[in-house]
Amino acid sequence: GELTAADVVIVNVEANFSRELLVGEAEFYVSLRRIGRTSFTLETSIGQGGTIASVATFTVAYIRDGAPAPLSDRFIEFLWVLEA
Repeated sequence: GELTAADVVIVNVEANFSRELLVGEAEFYVSLRRIGRTSFTLETSIGQGGTIASVATFTVAYIRDGAPAPLSDRFIEFLWVLEA
């Protein structure tokens, strides 16, 4: 019953950069923004030196047999852990 990369498709990405990201250490934050019937949206932030450099949202659809399928209750419970 585990969700794998073969079970999901990224259907939308929006990214905004407030400054450049440099090679080196970075902080990466992930939070849940929305849960739908067959998809969910995550927000990611990347920071360096105590300043957020990028914020992006990813909408991910769950796919079964080539078509969107309802998210399982178990997976929805897992997603709630990411709620901001």
